[in-house]
Amino acid sequence: MEDFWKRAKTFAEEAAKKSQSLTTSSATSRIADLVSETAKKSKELAVEASKKADEIKSAALRQADQIKSFSDNISIPPQFSAIAAAATSSTVAPPVENLERFGITDDLRSFVQGLTSTTFKHFPVNSGNL
Repeated sequence: MEDFWKRAKTFAEEAAKKSQSLTTSSATSRIADLVSETAKKSKELAVEASKKADEIKSAALRQADQIKSFSDNISIPPQFSAIAAAATSSTVAPPVENLERFGITDDLRSFVQGLTSTTFKHFPVNSGNL
């Protein structure tokens, strides 16, 4: 047991000596140098990251301009421009004769308007025919 206490005392003395040597001016200056160097590296990395972000931003803007110029040069064929116009102006109803030609009657429209999501939740499904 005495040997254990001797080793503990020796260890404590060595720790005290190392602690004291760290508090000397040379150790303090080394720590200050380390902190200064770390701050300098952090600033360099921040500047480098900022430059890289600017490069990425400018590349993205160039690509967006290219896409815009491509889309400006695309002309929509007349048959599709009518579809695009109809899609953007949803308030205009198609002529009744076109609807009837495809079998869309007033009865069908009123039936479809009555459908809700709960209509399909309780819809019987025969899994044997799938």
